[in-house]
Amino acid sequence: MISIDARVLSNHNLLGDLWQLELAANEIPEMIVPGQYVHLRLPGSPEHMLRRPFTVHRVSVDEGECDSLTITYQVVGSLTTLMSQLTDKDQVNLLGPLGQGWRLPVYSKRALLVAGGVGWASLAMAAGSLAAFSVQTHLLVGARNAGYLKALAVGINDRPYPLNLYGSAEQTGDSFIHYATDDGSLGHH
Repeated sequence: MISIDARVLSNHNLLGDLWQLELAANEIPEMIVPGQYVHLRLPGSPEHMLRRPFTVHRVSVDEGECDSLTITYQVVGSLTTLMSQLTDKDQVNLLGPLGQGWRLPVYSKRALLVAGGVGWASLAMAAGSLAAFSVQTHLLVGARNAGYLKALAVGINDRPYPLNLYGSAEQTGDSFIHYATDDGSLGHH
């Protein structure tokens, strides 16, 4: 576990209150395993002195290049509101990686991953790791509506999942993706 100042590479709105923050964070990305998280602190914000935990959605580790990690978050309070205002001129402080991570069934034939909404961010790296071991994975992914599901559809090996607008399931390699929406606009209602 280390503490570093990470530079904002990008911070963009996916849809509504859903945002994605990419940080240049040397050392931490190469140590992260699926299921781990980082604690984030906004420097210069006395009312937000305490760190907040955020799941790592994905990492990018390139030799000779800047390593980065991506956090997908939902604006729900004052800290995440301030986070949504970060630009590429800003820095945040990260402490991580934290948590045990998941023991993935890489020697199993099949796995089941279930997530809803922004919770999908915590499973994206797990899905990619299982795919690398050719584990047949069934992903049950839910969201408020089709728009949010499309915004969250970033997954295995950083490729967007194809979304079948007329059915409730897709197959991508060894992965089967089953969709559900609160309003029934895509997949199971």
